[in-house]
Amino acid sequence: MHASKCRRADYVKVCLLTLLLLTIGAYFSYSVSQNNAKTVFKIVKSLCELHAELQTPCCPQGQDTYSIKSWFDCILRNSTDPVASERFPSTDSTKLNPNYRDWVDRKAPAYRMPQYYYEIRADHHSGNRSCPVEMDLRETNYHLLRYWIELTKKNKIVWWITFGTLLGAIREKDFTPYDTDVDVQVLGYYEPVLRSLAVRRGQINPRRINLVTRIGSPCQHDGGLKMDCDGFWQTRQTDRCAICYPLGRLFYGSGGYIDIYSSIIRAQPTPSPLHPDHVHFIVEEQGSGHLDKHSWSFNLNEIFPLATCEYMGLILPCPRDAHSVLSRIYGENYRKPSYFCDPRTGNWY
Repeated sequence: MHASKCRRADYVKVCLLTLLLLTIGAYFSYSVSQNNAKTVFKIVKSLCELHAELQTPCCPQGQDTYSIKSWFDCILRNSTDPVASERFPSTDSTKLNPNYRDWVDRKAPAYRMPQYYYEIRADHHSGNRSCPVEMDLRETNYHLLRYWIELTKKNKIVWWITFGTLLGAIREKDFTPYDTDVDVQVLGYYEPVLRSLAVRRGQINPRRINLVTRIGSPCQHDGGLKMDCDGFWQTRQTDRCAICYPLGRLFYGSGGYIDIYSSIIRAQPTPSPLHPDHVHFIVEEQGSGHLDKHSWSFNLNEIFPLATCEYMGLILPCPRDAHSVLSRIYGENYRKPSYFCDPRTGNWY
């Protein structure tokens, strides 16, 4: 229990430090005026108040006693001191062994299909057949997740589980039996870090865990041009490298894989008669919004500060309000499976 709390505290600290540093760019994108300083101050104050346990000398206590310039001076000093440098080490010093065989020393916990996948229907007679579960994919994804956890820990990357993986974690704390991959989300701030860790097309090693990143513009549901593992442009997914919706993909051979999506934090002015300068923060997924008719976006406090969820026996970072996130993606009845097992035939329907 203590170790789990420590892991969560680490994710919160890294995440909040990231959010604070992101505002530096926002500050210098404004012309320096008193009104703009007040707007940026509201952003700073909101980020500082996201988590009461944030330990930093830079968070202001009140607008009357702390100037915005002093805050930025403090952040710049603290982001270049030795302690801050240790929080974000260079990728050159964080190499991780990608040999897949070195990550199979632990097996995924035994899988037991929950009873709610066997829906009782009047037209179904009794049966005792079980439906197929992608056990090989589950095992591969378990090892890939362990590698991903270490990779992000060493490189101080803020991430959380999303989509079907979040659904499996909340509904059954495990891999959904008919799923094929793992879905994670990272802050767009870390895109340069991920790209620096990625393998070049044409250098994919089938015996190793490979990380590739998107080449070209993001597209909805991989519907655009994408580059395959050999470096050729494709209009469809010909191999594990041919992606354009996720920012990246971590994979081994032709088995399981982790899709890495990217989100940005945006400030939206939401004025009202009582609060004309009110600013609302959202977390928006990059690349979404075309076929879905709208972008996948969530209130900042629905995602941060990150919580933790159990998934295949691993403790992973997940959105603070998983119910709101899953309801937005899958609807209010997200706990009801999309497919059920017919015990007479052993088929999913």
